[in-house]
Amino acid sequence: MSRHADAIRLQLAGGPLSARQLIDTLAISQPTLSRTLAQLGDGIVRLGAVFSLSALDAQFVGAGASGWPVIARRLAKGRVIVPQAADSAALWWAFGTLIGNTDMHGGNLSFLSDQGPPCEIAPAYDMSPMGCAPRSGGGLPESMGDATIDAGVSEETWRAAESLAHAFLARVVSSGDFSRRFGPCIAALERRIDTAGARIARLG
Repeated sequence: MSRHADAIRLQLAGGPLSARQLIDTLAISQPTLSRTLAQLGDGIVRLGAVFSLSALDAQFVGAGASGWPVIARRLAKGRVIVPQAADSAALWWAFGTLIGNTDMHGGNLSFLSDQGPPCEIAPAYDMSPMGCAPRSGGGLPESMGDATIDAGVSEETWRAAESLAHAFLARVVSSGDFSRRFGPCIAALERRIDTAGARIARLG
């Protein structure tokens, strides 16, 4: 077990902490936290009151790479998580799909409970357009593929996610914190959301 895993266990021994509190207290990155939670989640491991989706899936479902919405629905059906948590998982997954988050593995979604199941969903973390991440050589991508509009997610959820994606894009566009080199990435993100929006409009 890594030193980060030992440190997380020690912190959570005193009670529940949010992902942000763990990151700030231990001075680790969100990817490091996600990887460590996934590592600790072989079988089911209680970290204070934090459970990764990977841990719950391994213990109760065994759906593996089926994606957040499918696993969350099955967990809710088994009363491992509350129904609202499954709805939020589907919404966050749809939003992540629209903004090009290519890193939505089971360690990047967690649940909270003080008394055991059913669990509530934990605050979102690691939710960013990883499709815009720098390439190994340091260059920035200038295009993003089209989003897959999965029929397993409801039309209502896709429309809500689209609204969130447009709000996210508006904040990115209005921010003065990005360099000019990032401009093509922002344009690619806008095209991705617009193209997906046209497909969402045809649902139903």
